Formats: sequence, C-alpha cells, structure tokens
Amino acid sequence: MDPQIAAIHYLQNHIQNLDPVLQFFAFLGQPEFSLLIIPVIIWCINRHHGIRLLPLISISGAICEIIKILVHSPRPYWVSSEIQALSHYPSFGFPSGHAQNAVVFFGFIAVWMRKKWVTGLCISTILLIGLARVYQAVHYPLDIIGGMAIGILLLILYFRCEKAIDARIAGLSAFRQIMLAFIGSGLLLVCSLLALSSLGSWEVPSGWFNLVLQQSGIPISPLIPHDTLAGAGLFFGTATGAVLYSRNAIPEQKLLSGLIS
Repeated sequence: MDPQIAAIHYLQNHIQNLDPVLQFFAFLGQPEFSLLIIPVIIWCINRHHGIRLLPLISISGAICEIIKILVHSPRPYWVSSEIQALSHYPSFGFPSGHAQNAVVFFGFIAVWMRKKWVTGLCISTILLIGLARVYQAVHYPLDIIGGMAIGILLLILYFRCEKAIDARIAGLSAFRQIMLAFIGSGLLLVCSLLALSSLGSWEVPSGWFNLVLQQSGIPISPLIPHDTLAGAGLFFGTATGAVLYSRNAIPEQKLLSGLIS
C-alpha cells in the first residue's frame, strides 16, 4: 500500500470517534467560512484589515486552482478503494485549497492580532484543518504540506508588498483603480486558460471517474476551473467595492461601537 494511502487508512481506523470534530475543522478551511467571517471583521472589528482579506482570499483561491490544473494530481479517493471518501470535491488534489486558505486566513489574523494566544489558536486550527482533510481522504499529506507552503509564501509576499502597492495605487483615480482590479481578475482567468492549454491532449483517466462514482456517487470535473472563475469574480467585486467605499466620506469606525453609543 502506498505510504500516504496507508496514513489515511490509519487515521480512518483509529480516530473515527473524532469524526464530528474533524468535520467541523474541515468546514473552517472552506472559503465559505472565510467569506462568512470577513464581513463581520469589516463591520464589527476592523474595516481596514477586513477589506484587505477579501481580495487576498480570492487571489489565493484562484492561484490554488491554477496550480492544481498544472499539477493535475488525483485525490486519494479517486485512485484507491482501500480508503473511504468522507467528503468530496471536483477539482484536482495538489495543493490543498483548504490548507492554503487556512494559512492565508488564520495566518493573516495571527499577524494582525500579534497576541501569543491568538497565534497559538490559529496555528492549531490550521494544523487540525490539514489533519481533517487527510482523514476525509480528499488529500494526501503532501497536498496539505504544499497548500500550507503556498499559503505562507502568499502571506509573506502580501505583507512585504502591501505598503508599496498601496502607495502606488492611492494616487490613482477611482476609475483607474477599478480598471486595475478588472485587469487583475482578467489575468487570473488568462493564467487559468494557459494552465489548461498546457495539458495538451491529456485527459482525466476513466478509472478516476469510475472509482469516484463508486466512492462518493458525486462526479468530478477537474478541468473546469470553478474556483478560478469564482476567485477572479470575487477579486474584482471586492476590490471595486473597496475603491468605492474608500471614496465615501463615512469615517472608519466599528459598527458595534456606533450602535452601542
């Protein structure tokens, strides 16, 4: 048995009593969870950081799927009947989008808050999300490691370049800022198309389709860039919204503070 499949098999046979907990942590790695929490951050905690998190999460999701297409590796339950599919997803396996999203989202919060207990909680959550995805048989351990590594790289690039990019964009008109957002979202789509074209005549093996239907009953569509399309659209929408909101005369303040007062 492949060592990574053996690791998944071990987890499914020894920590199944923790299934509800692991399913919960898997949900925390979903982009949908981030998109539920970020509006709360914007309106109730810190508008500045919340607005920056939205495009960062959208870019991360689009980049993740572009890499998935370039690597085009299967998820464990696509190729092995020795493990049980406890979740399902239509895209390729490497890197793990949940792991990457978790690092970007919770890593951003840890750097922003700069408190030891918050950092410890964020790191623990990231690791448990990775464990949960391996347990679900939707990722190999190396998928998780790859996703975390890319997430860390994106965070480093963001925090190193944020001030310089903000300074250059701040002097532009609202129209030019929106056009930059449009061009940026278009570039994500172009990169996705280039990744697909790089596959040439390669096709998804029929054996993957057959085993997936046996395992989960849910068909896969790894050559349709769902997350890139969503990420590009979300990036343009959130970036445009941020531009329009920043041009408003409403002062930055916590919504809850305003309600309380």
